[in-house]
Amino acid sequence: MVSAISRFGRSDRKEGPAGKIRILEVVGRLGVGGLEAFILAFIRRRHPEFSVDVAACSTVSPYKEELRAAGVGFFVCGRFSRPFRMFRAFWRLLRTQPPYDIVHSHVRGFNGVFLTIAAIQKVPVRISHSYTNMPDADSRWALRARVKVLVDRVLHNRFVTERVACSLSARAEVFGDDFPVKVLHCGIDLDALNPATSRDSIRRELGIERTAFVVGHVGRFTEAKNHVFFEKIARILHARSGDTHFVLVGDEAIAGLFDPVTYRDTVHVLGVKTNVVDYLQTMDVFLFPSLTEGLPMALLEAQAMGLPCVYSDAITEEAEVCKRLMCRIPLDAAPERWADAVELMGRKTPRLDPENARALFRGSSFDIEIGR
Repeated sequence: MVSAISRFGRSDRKEGPAGKIRILEVVGRLGVGGLEAFILAFIRRRHPEFSVDVAACSTVSPYKEELRAAGVGFFVCGRFSRPFRMFRAFWRLLRTQPPYDIVHSHVRGFNGVFLTIAAIQKVPVRISHSYTNMPDADSRWALRARVKVLVDRVLHNRFVTERVACSLSARAEVFGDDFPVKVLHCGIDLDALNPATSRDSIRRELGIERTAFVVGHVGRFTEAKNHVFFEKIARILHARSGDTHFVLVGDEAIAGLFDPVTYRDTVHVLGVKTNVVDYLQTMDVFLFPSLTEGLPMALLEAQAMGLPCVYSDAITEEAEVCKRLMCRIPLDAAPERWADAVELMGRKTPRLDPENARALFRGSSFDIEIGR
């Protein structure tokens, strides 16, 4: 996986300090989401011949100090709300830093602009990476989004040297069929999926009985994650059984969807966590009804922990690694059908031992070690 990206950097350009090939990773933010986990795993496991820096469009990151301690430059290029300042800051970054051999952009809707600036600054290898199967034109800002998509594609056609997608669906929706696109599945760091504490201790921390049925979810509070529909399913499950608990790792704003009188103490919204694996192990089933995804890292990590999963048909079947753990439901199915599937998978489908589950990942295209 690591060398699969970095091999694009073979060029005749003069190498940077200490004879290393210099890579700049451009991200919207470096938080605790699936995309960020993939990029961080790549950076942590990079080959010694590569020097990596990060340019982010947000000052907030729990990993800044770790990266800087590892010799990774962390640069902030402003905010999306002020795009011209952001692009000017990126221009200055490329002008003032030693030359980069590769700029690898992960910023949906803005890859074309960032890589155009990189082309003007004579960066020889410019990689655009797509992680979504929904073009911006489908968003609620339809007119503005369509203009942005059009401009971005024009710039892609002219200034991007390599196109990479995390899945077949992400390739088709974002890049179309006019140019060659490499499909590179996001690898997960299997060795990092070792809980620091036990399932029982996490349940005690959350006030959940050992025998309770726990439905889990990991995701940001965005429209794409379909949390409104998640709550409809949760309401049915709660009415059927009072011992059902819901553990949601992500933005705390999700809590506003759940009526505290209805659910009493059965909903546990944990906010952003860096130790997600500790909470995955306390779940009995993983519910993921997304409206759109390129290749959801959370769903992959849930499988690697041996969790039965119920997910929407808007998600590519490429995400199925442990097939007997997976139940794919149409998005337009009634919430009652979803609730039936959650109970079937969570109460009747045995979990896989995490070691056995991870064994199915090792050596596959979802293993971050592939290509090292």
